[in-house]
Amino acid sequence: MQMMRLANSSDITPLRVLAEVLEPAQYYTRQHLKFQAGHYDYFEPLNRLADVLPAESEPVRLLDKQVDALIANRGDHAAASALRHQLQRWQRNSDAVMPLALGNYQLKALQPQVRQVAALSRMGLDLVNALERNQAYGAGEVAQMHAQLDAAAQVQDETVLALVRPLEKLLRSSR
Repeated sequence: MQMMRLANSSDITPLRVLAEVLEPAQYYTRQHLKFQAGHYDYFEPLNRLADVLPAESEPVRLLDKQVDALIANRGDHAAASALRHQLQRWQRNSDAVMPLALGNYQLKALQPQVRQVAALSRMGLDLVNALERNQAYGAGEVAQMHAQLDAAAQVQDETVLALVRPLEKLLRSSR
């Protein structure tokens, strides 16, 4: 029900797909952010996307296992294919979910994350392809990707991008 309210629609698929790559920030972090904003009380409504997210993203956890499989065996085409499929799904969803983020004031703060999901998915696809081909990146490219991942790891609207962890692992293994 909360997702339908946030999406302003009964079609919540784009919002659900976005939610797959998000996790709520740690409890104390969320409380500290509320305190800083002057909203730290019992009457603060639980009406944000962060309030309906599971503590851990199962799709990202499964993606992480596929990353481990590909790192262990760069010739594992099944793992590479599974990674590509999931990353392409999240990348395509960014176009579908952006109108929802623009249309609801409670989702507006997630617009940067929607753009980051698309960019990180592209990065992940590039990393998977490079890993399969045993292609190495230059120091400048690696530094740029690290900076992009660091920026995406920041808490935004009480959520974090869970996709950062497996991509960091892929980036470390591409050296």
